Amino acid sequence: MLDIVIRTSRLFLVSGVLLGLTPKALQAADEPLIPSAINERLPKIVAGMPYSEIEKVFSSAYAKAKARLGLWSGQTGYIDVQLDERYSISVAAQNGPKDEPVVHKDVLIYVYDHDRKHRVEIKTYDWGNQPEQRAPEKGKND
Repeated sequence: MLDIVIRTSRLFLVSGVLLGLTPKALQAADEPLIPSAINERLPKIVAGMPYSEIEKVFSSAYAKAKARLGLWSGQTGYIDVQLDERYSISVAAQNGPKDEPVVHKDVLIYVYDHDRKHRVEIKTYDWGNQPEQRAPEKGKND
């Protein structure tokens, strides 16, 4: 019985290597998509928040959290926060009333996992406030 287990585990490791899976990738299924330390703080990011406040939100869990301006074009861009070696976030931003970058009115957040090379997009969408869409009338589009 033990011999079967050993052969099976070797086969699993060999197939994992053939597929290019590393031990980190094999463990990835056991991890949450977004770590709880990040997930608990994301709702605190609100429209109009200056980037210095975003850094404060994450600094209690990530001592090295550092916010900086990311890609920017005209009046909009991103505020990037490097949380640690593995995780970072980008928050959509716009120029605020004092020409200071603030969180965009349409909140959009990207959470990056640099080890797994994953990006999770978080976007607000209130389907209760969307205009009603009607089906096209028959014969009008012919």
